[in-house]
Amino acid sequence: MKKYLVFGLVCALLTAAPIVYANTNAAKNTKTAVQTVKQENITVSNKLFSITIPKNFQNTYEAEIKKNSILIYDKASKKAGYGGFAFGITAYRSPAAHANFPGSRKIGELKNKFGILYDMVLQYPTDVQYDYTKKASAINYNLLAKVGNYTEIQGVKGAEYFENQGMMGEDLYKKVLGFFQNSKEQEE
Repeated sequence: MKKYLVFGLVCALLTAAPIVYANTNAAKNTKTAVQTVKQENITVSNKLFSITIPKNFQNTYEAEIKKNSILIYDKASKKAGYGGFAFGITAYRSPAAHANFPGSRKIGELKNKFGILYDMVLQYPTDVQYDYTKKASAINYNLLAKVGNYTEIQGVKGAEYFENQGMMGEDLYKKVLGFFQNSKEQEE
């Protein structure tokens, strides 16, 4: 009985491990292995930017592509009626457009080919989006949601993405501080 239990545990670990093992092993090995992993990634893009999704998730997600955003859903959770929203990345023209959104944070800036600056924001759901009564559903959903923190973002059609740009308060609030300074000068 113990042999079967151990064998079952080893099989379970081996089937769950390839997602983590494939990515960490490639990073440790030669340049060729890293290039192989990059070739396996899937690129999803709109007219401003693209993101990468590891090939391991190829049949587990759906992408909703909008003009300024890419929203990623767990396919099984969405089909089961739980919403399935795992994460989204959106380009906003104004900080005021996203400043009050719970579950979101600025991750950088994007400048399009015309010089228009966008705040790049990573969004997560604020409620449960998967079948929390099923362990497998929770595991699959959470693995996909973690991709949001590590996805590679690139500008398209002449746009440039700058990771962590504009993350300091003095960068974020130049316009707002300038407005108050101008109004104070007008009062005097």
